[in-house]
Amino acid sequence: MGRMGTEEWVLLIVLSTLWGASWLFMGILVKELPPLTISALRLSIASLLIGLILASRRPKDLPWKELLILGVLNNTIPYALILWGQIYISSSVASIINSTSPFFTLIFAHL
Repeated sequence: MGRMGTEEWVLLIVLSTLWGASWLFMGILVKELPPLTISALRLSIASLLIGLILASRRPKDLPWKELLILGVLNNTIPYALILWGQIYISSSVASIINSTSPFFTLIFAHL
């Protein structure tokens, strides 16, 4: 793997900014809308975009049942719970807690 060029650095900064800003926007939205509504809207938009990509590429034999289960377990439930938690804590604390999940995964994997 070579060194990162200017384009890669720009993409990394844009991605980091978008991910970081999502916590701010979730904190603002949770004051106006119920957490499940925000989660449903967010995931509906993402599903639509992924659906458009899949439609253009037309992959064969996708395991739809497994993908649906993964979507619910890895996206729907966690984001709904994160948004529900943001009713009680600030966006910065929620972001920090979420960022520690790889660390806790490492710990719990060895229990």
